[in-house]
Amino acid sequence: FDQNPDLVGWASDGKSIWIGEPFKTTRMIYSLPADGKSPKMLTPVNGLYSSPSINKKGDFVACIFQDASTPPDIMTLSLVDQKIKKLSSVNDDFAKMKCTRTEIITWKSKDGKYDIEGLITYPKNYQKNRKYPLILNIHGGPAGVFSQSYTGTGAIYPLQAFADQGYVILRPNPRGSGGYGADFRNANHNDWGFGDYDDIMAGVDKLIADNIAHPDSLCVTGWSYGGYMTSMIITKTNRFKAAVVGAG
Repeated sequence: FDQNPDLVGWASDGKSIWIGEPFKTTRMIYSLPADGKSPKMLTPVNGLYSSPSINKKGDFVACIFQDASTPPDIMTLSLVDQKIKKLSSVNDDFAKMKCTRTEIITWKSKDGKYDIEGLITYPKNYQKNRKYPLILNIHGGPAGVFSQSYTGTGAIYPLQAFADQGYVILRPNPRGSGGYGADFRNANHNDWGFGDYDDIMAGVDKLIADNIAHPDSLCVTGWSYGGYMTSMIITKTNRFKAAVVGAG
């Protein structure tokens, strides 16, 4: 568990509390027993379940749900059979626009200490074994985390606009990211731009080895800590043809 919970509420019998917190690329809801036993996951391991409100019986939750291809709207989720029902239609116009595929990928850190996760968003009309220009997008924080949020949203980095122009986008969660527990979150302490740099570059190398990214068409960008890392990266390697520093 991430050891970074938000309180949702007490169970009606007073024997547990409900909490919400990141879990890798998702945001989950848990039941945390008051006697100190391990928390229990209540939501499926896909997408983001945010702003939750649980009924008194504890078998039903209302929340805002989204995933990489589903825009955020209010949903209800049965905690018994995991069935989801959509209640609002605020973003139905977005839902009509098809998103390119986003997947979670994993690679080993250079020092062998960690399994690093990242999100890859494929370009429009992606063809296997055709090499595409890559945008490496680094999150802020450094304890931020790239999650399974909707990729068609308006943002500083409009992922689907990049994908529409033929780019593949890698969003890595290197050591120091949230969502992977306190030890992982503290693993880049006094080490910005070194172990985390190796984690990030190992993800780039994986996409090149997998014949997805073209080694001569690499771009790097990021905001806040991501801007800092962009600045650091271009002092350590000349592999990137373009770099855009955001709020470094």
